[in-house]
Amino acid sequence: METHAYRQTGHEHTKFGLPLADGQAAEALRRAQASPHLELVGLHTHLGSQIQELAPYVEAIRRLYALARDADFWPTEFSPGGGWHVRYTPDDPTVPVTAWVESVAAAVQAKCACEGRPLPRLVLEPGRWLAARAGVALYTVGACKTGSDGTRWVAVDGGMADNPRPALYGARYLAVLPERMDAPAVERVTLVGKFCESGDFLIQDAELPAVARGDLLALPVAGAYQLSMASNYNLAGRPAALWLEEGSVEVLQPREDVLSAPWWGQNDVRT
Repeated sequence: METHAYRQTGHEHTKFGLPLADGQAAEALRRAQASPHLELVGLHTHLGSQIQELAPYVEAIRRLYALARDADFWPTEFSPGGGWHVRYTPDDPTVPVTAWVESVAAAVQAKCACEGRPLPRLVLEPGRWLAARAGVALYTVGACKTGSDGTRWVAVDGGMADNPRPALYGARYLAVLPERMDAPAVERVTLVGKFCESGDFLIQDAELPAVARGDLLALPVAGAYQLSMASNYNLAGRPAALWLEEGSVEVLQPREDVLSAPWWGQNDVRT
């Protein structure tokens, strides 16, 4: 299964879930069935995130149903998790979500037909696939410089505090200048944040039109695992989150004021 090691969850060497290989999952199943306080209705697994292949899901379904059969348990609810691939850049493959849904559904149907059992309630988790593409992160360009090695550095008013994904596991994004969408790319730049970390970068080798201080810069596909992973590192306030729909704007989350009372437990540190 090809994905970053930090996004893999469904394997033996992980803090998540109960392993199959050493019998822990089977023991947990037996205990749940025997408990007078629990009503066991289903099984769940989660392989990881940004998965582009169908075979791992089919294999996970096979293994879970083998576990259920050995325990003489038939789930009325079944979830193979989520983690289907989302396209972040033009270089990423286009893998339709319908292929994932159809493959998972067919695998579950085949198992039920083989065993002569009723179909369960199938639960899929397409959270990233739904949320990621719904969000766009906006930054304002600050300092720009050219290094002695020719690297063009462009800093923005955000960075790893509002989006730690590039620093954590090399997540890749596309950048555009929304006020000059039709302008051709003329320079390759490294987009970095304002924080005191060498790993505070958003995109390495972004191809953009000529960039200058004050330009508005947008990163599409920013709706998932970005604000939810944001922090107040270096005393940075989290950015505002706006909902745009049919010409209207709603403030979902106001911009944080680091000098406001909730931070310090007093009326106002500025008074």
